[in-house]
Amino acid sequence: MPCPQRFQAALQETVTTEDGVKMYTWRAVRRQHLRMLRKQTRTIVFFMALIEALRVGVVDIVYAGHNGTKAPGPEDYGIAYNVGYFISWLYMCLFAIVFVPLFSWWLPKLSSDDVSKPSKADKVAQLLMKLNMILLPACVGLSLVKHIYYVLSALVYVDGHAVEGRKLPANTRKNWLVRLLLLGGIFTSVTLGRGAFYILEEMDLAHVKPVEYLVIVLPIQINLGILFASAIQFKVEQRAVRKQTKIRDAEAVKYPGEKQSLIET
Repeated sequence: MPCPQRFQAALQETVTTEDGVKMYTWRAVRRQHLRMLRKQTRTIVFFMALIEALRVGVVDIVYAGHNGTKAPGPEDYGIAYNVGYFISWLYMCLFAIVFVPLFSWWLPKLSSDDVSKPSKADKVAQLLMKLNMILLPACVGLSLVKHIYYVLSALVYVDGHAVEGRKLPANTRKNWLVRLLLLGGIFTSVTLGRGAFYILEEMDLAHVKPVEYLVIVLPIQINLGILFASAIQFKVEQRAVRKQTKIRDAEAVKYPGEKQSLIET
């Protein structure tokens, strides 16, 4: 399975085997997995924020009880609500800067003032609202499936693979230790994150909806766990390389004649 062009352009950490096969290192493969995991997490947060903005209303979520709008309800809190507020605020700013001075004075009014007699534009808007409330959760579910796929892929492809293909890594003890390290990083991140949110909720400093915790917070914790385990793996390999370099340098100092003969041959 060929790698995407963006993958090939972004990841330059390659090695060439004795057979002349060009391979990506495990760091390059892991970086690609982390990038895709972050992408899916951002997509989930964005779609969840759009759902909250549509549920509350763009104007109502921005003004929140002012200028004749309804006050925030008991369900108006959480990560998606706050991100939806920011997106709606940007939309209102662009609407006030672009639409009002350039288009509002000459375009005819499409909406109806009578709620009992909605216009065609109002009916189309309601239809689009219902359609979006179906498509957006479906997009969130699709992004979650892709996130799970990349998590499993990161646990499977713990070693480098060829640039022109993607064969399963060898079933070695080192690869299984790396998988255990990744699972340990995920477990640590999820446990510490859950404890931190529990303390914040008990102190009434932050509240997260149960759905948001499963859909938004848990994927972020998994991403951090994989990142933390990858950093540990990189540090361990760096230390091993430095240790081997010191051993070679010590042997070269101890047996300089053998080193010179090896260079000449």
